[in-house]
Amino acid sequence: MIGVQSGTTADSYAADNLPNTTVMGYDTIDLAVAALEQGDVDFVLGDLPTLMFYQADSDGLSIAGSFSEENFGIGVAPGESDLLAAINVALGEIIDSGEYGTIFAATFGDEIVVLADDTDAGTATAYPAEPTGTLASVLEDEELIFGTDPYYPPFESYDTDNVTVIGFDADMAAAIGAKIAAAYDQSLNVTMQEKSWDELLAFSYDDYDATLAAMTKTVHRAEKTDFSRSYYTSSQGILASENSPSISGIEDLDHGVYVNEPPVSTIDSITSYPNDKVYFNGSSTDVDGEIISYRWTSSIDGMISEQRNFSTSDLSIGYHTIILEVLDNEGAWSSPVSQELRISASPVAIAGQDVSTSPGSTVQFSGAGTDDGSITKYEWDFDGDGIFEWSSNENGLTTFIYNNAGTYTVTLRVTDDGGKTATDSLTVTVKSPEEDADDSDVTVTDAEETDEGLPSIGIMAAITSIGLIARFRRR
Repeated sequence: MIGVQSGTTADSYAADNLPNTTVMGYDTIDLAVAALEQGDVDFVLGDLPTLMFYQADSDGLSIAGSFSEENFGIGVAPGESDLLAAINVALGEIIDSGEYGTIFAATFGDEIVVLADDTDAGTATAYPAEPTGTLASVLEDEELIFGTDPYYPPFESYDTDNVTVIGFDADMAAAIGAKIAAAYDQSLNVTMQEKSWDELLAFSYDDYDATLAAMTKTVHRAEKTDFSRSYYTSSQGILASENSPSISGIEDLDHGVYVNEPPVSTIDSITSYPNDKVYFNGSSTDVDGEIISYRWTSSIDGMISEQRNFSTSDLSIGYHTIILEVLDNEGAWSSPVSQELRISASPVAIAGQDVSTSPGSTVQFSGAGTDDGSITKYEWDFDGDGIFEWSSNENGLTTFIYNNAGTYTVTLRVTDDGGKTATDSLTVTVKSPEEDADDSDVTVTDAEETDEGLPSIGIMAAITSIGLIARFRRR
């Protein structure tokens, strides 16, 4: 059984040339080497310089052989001919000046430099006079960003500050940036930006300009990216532990019957918010392949997503059993994992009836709330300013004194055990005694007429009464 970093040329070599070998794929070379040290695999295949780094860093590991020479290149987005030309010219200057040997020795010591010259008539020998595309943007921004996977020593890894990327590729990036800056007589900052190996193999170049990550130039990868001339020539190696069986070469590894190990799915988190949106996050592992599909289902709503991470506001109210399964490239589904999730209805707040009172009087508030769970908090805003001056976790019963006359909008807010809230309002009218007296004054309105244009009966009665009073006075 052998271990490889998934997606690397070692992984591809094993798939193409070792059909009878059980191959375990890992996300990083660190994990593959750890599996070797723990006895989970017998050998690890990978770039020889990287395996030599682990051999020197760990007791009991040794190089058991090498195979398949390969060349590393710097990738740029297809069509970015000016940026590719500038990188190729810079590499030529670094190699021809002897600076390459100095950079090589800083990482690999006194190893013999073996660098394949794969340039041809189409390889640029002069910097573009009028840069276009990404190169123009790089010069304008004075920043050249290389995407890299900083967990692959000695080519790239984090320094002790866990911020600075160091290694052979980082040194080459700095040298390339310096050459381009000198060619255009300007400043140029070089950044090594962390990307996962899978992101680099997607060749999106969305927030970085070029790939510099100990990447072997292969025909398949060249269909998605344009490679520079080779900046490093390497071989694949075989790393063994003290418990590994004896072999004479790579051919000895082609034995046994491959049995696909099913993947493992994990629900990392399910987080719900009061706005009814629920966020789902999952992950998976597949020691001998790759994940090609995710399947999230609900015991109430059925299939809800085929994405690894997603959010939704469309789940039905109730108690859900959420199940996650993943499918690997061999057609094997993981065992289902599940987690309970409650989707609750929003609460209802009941503030009560409107109130009329006078300044200085005590007003009793009897707020209530209903919910399919329980109300965990009651709050009152007594004056409509948006600030809830009073709260309780038990009930909505309280009092308040209004010292000034006026009309106040009073709001009750309730919160349920799912974090959802609801509000209801009532009006408190505070009147002074003077205002009450004014309200009791008689108001005289215009007399109404009947359809025939005559005063109404009430008005005629009043006129008759006045006539009688006048007659009485004359007597």
